[in-house]
Amino acid sequence: DNSNTQTNPDWTIGYGYQFWRCRHNGYRGDGAFGQYCIVMPQQDAVLAIIGGVRNMQAVLDNVWELLLPAMQPEALPADPPAYEELCAKLGLLSLPLPKGQPSSPRAEQWSEISYKLESNDLKLESVAIKFGTERDTVIVRDERGEHSMQVGRGRWLKGTTDARGHADEPVAAGGAWTAEDTYELRVCYYEAVFCPVFRFHYTSGELLLKVEPNVSW
Repeated sequence: DNSNTQTNPDWTIGYGYQFWRCRHNGYRGDGAFGQYCIVMPQQDAVLAIIGGVRNMQAVLDNVWELLLPAMQPEALPADPPAYEELCAKLGLLSLPLPKGQPSSPRAEQWSEISYKLESNDLKLESVAIKFGTERDTVIVRDERGEHSMQVGRGRWLKGTTDARGHADEPVAAGGAWTAEDTYELRVCYYEAVFCPVFRFHYTSGELLLKVEPNVSW
């Protein structure tokens, strides 16, 4: 019984042997940031979800409020128009790109300059950006050496990087200038859950780098 330990409703139904109980007579395994395996015995269904969210209860609320009531004892009849509409909607879904300009009139003066960083949680030692015409290249250094990443201009550019220490993992990156002296980089490790935002604010001789994680410990 854990009814007095939490405030979110799906975390107060009880805890079993490595599994949480849910509302609506379900049970689930869940991991950090919205990784779910929800078992619904009465519906003979299993729902798997991969996410990178801070509000994990909101995901379960949507399952119970939208998906569960639509389940029927028998298979639904085919509905080609609805299926095509669903495919079209899924095809348009995308993570937001930085809003700004593809270039800055001052970009050249900071291009390829390596900035040594103060001690930080990411353990990055230095960073440099080579600003190109159609894509940019970010180069970071840590105790393991240099790691690069290709960045799309106003678009997601897919590639691989070992910046997180996980060999060459898939990544998509997009960048834009939100001001003449501020460059915003969005990174999506799309086979993991992490999509951090890096904001580079340049001055005459220094760089202020701010990192905004979508989820973190």
